[in-house]
Amino acid sequence: MAYYISSHGFGHATRAAQVISALPQQTHVIVKTMADESFLRRETGRDLVIKREAFDFGAWQSSNMAIDWARTFEAAMRIHSESHARLKEEVAFLERENIDVVVCDIPPTPLLAAKEAGLPSVCVANFTWVEVFRRAAAGHKRREAFLRELAQEYATASILLRPGFALRMPQFRESRDTSFIARRGKNVRRDLLRELGLSPHTRLVLTYLGKWGLGGLQIERAQRIKGVAFLSFDADAAPLHKLDSNRWKFEDVVASVDVVIAKPGYGTLGECMANATPVIYYPRCEFSEYFALRRELDRWGGAIRLSKRDFLACRWEKAIELATTLKPRAVRCEGSREIANWIVKLARR
Repeated sequence: MAYYISSHGFGHATRAAQVISALPQQTHVIVKTMADESFLRRETGRDLVIKREAFDFGAWQSSNMAIDWARTFEAAMRIHSESHARLKEEVAFLERENIDVVVCDIPPTPLLAAKEAGLPSVCVANFTWVEVFRRAAAGHKRREAFLRELAQEYATASILLRPGFALRMPQFRESRDTSFIARRGKNVRRDLLRELGLSPHTRLVLTYLGKWGLGGLQIERAQRIKGVAFLSFDADAAPLHKLDSNRWKFEDVVASVDVVIAKPGYGTLGECMANATPVIYYPRCEFSEYFALRRELDRWGGAIRLSKRDFLACRWEKAIELATTLKPRAVRCEGSREIANWIVKLARR
């Protein structure tokens, strides 16, 4: 099988890695992506064939709170044009490698290549670039024409599988909902406290601010919040407690802390919900998928939304106090196995 993965952020690679892990061990997987190779190999535990190729472009960001739409569309259209220019080459690759099914999360052009090669294809998505770009494209003829092209390519997929937090995607001919794709962690709280030299009574808060960080975040103010230790996997997270990703698994830390403070994204929020860990987040209205995320968080009952101003100023005390009183349930997170079963069925067919 061939698996095409967007390299925008970490969410697509994290989700795809879990689906690949759920496939039968004998499955030969060729991955095409610009996402981090070492991450994919570590998360899947497989000897993957990884080819460094880009088939989509997400958003041009200077931080998690800012998108430059002009540069975004310029880059997205260029990469899409380049993908089309090598469409015949991609079809030949699928035939040469005896690929039996194509999976995309979420580049559209490989779906068209699969159709031209006479192969079944799966799009794994809670949104596509059509939904992400739609508002910024409105009123711009060239951008709108670009979105129509993307929608036509997505329409060639055999099926869309939606693993939670999903937007409406009418361009697909057939779709099915699955449960969330997320990892359940094991509780390593005692080990964390011991290694960091913290009291058992300390409240542990994991902060995850995403690939681009948050400009203007007054993180030094976190030092003034008494009785709380802030943990982070980010290299520039001082004065927070820095965690080594080779020593600690993200999902284990999520399962072990009292609260997570994070940018609202599929991967982090899904794992908070899978591990019944309360989360504090800020509104991210510039991203279309934010409204689907917020809707599910409100239903779940384990999330607190802060204004961007309070979030950036690290006025977190009251939110942390309230979050520790919440008792959210752990949601079902078998989406990777459900999607892997669909992929196998299509390949056999």
